Amino acid sequence: MLALSNNRMLPGFTGGKFLWLSEHEPAVTARLRRFLNPKDFLRLRMTGVHATDVSDASGTGLFDVRRRRWSPPLLAAVGLDEAQAPPVFESHEIAGRLSPEVAARWGLPAGTPVVAGGGDSVMQTTSMGVVEAGSVGTTIGAAGIVGGAARVCPENSGGRLQISCGNAPDR
Repeated sequence: MLALSNNRMLPGFTGGKFLWLSEHEPAVTARLRRFLNPKDFLRLRMTGVHATDVSDASGTGLFDVRRRRWSPPLLAAVGLDEAQAPPVFESHEIAGRLSPEVAARWGLPAGTPVVAGGGDSVMQTTSMGVVEAGSVGTTIGAAGIVGGAARVCPENSGGRLQISCGNAPDR
């Protein structure tokens, strides 16, 4: 699995959760049409668009971070196919537009662009200014994270790191 994603499958990743759900609630997984992360579900409600971004997809255990796309063999290993994975956008790309209903409720123009966004730890690393190769930052809170930036996807021999796609296409 490490060779396919450049990350170990951690228990908290979507892939591991889906395996547990398949084993314990097979009727639920049999009805699954598409999976989404929480922020992506909010976007779905705002725009009607199923989508995710590369940084959040990196934390599913089902994403090839080197190629910035879903890994069909990893999806298949947990009983999913590519049609059940949401389309993937770069963080800055427009992934949908605000629906007329939501726009009216919020007092915003219908069609307001909604970007793909990013995963929480990658976004907080970016917000700390950890964007240039060689920069490092630490977050201590509910989880402790030491994050760094690179211009290329680093090798992850032994799976000792969690490698995520950054919020810029070249990071």
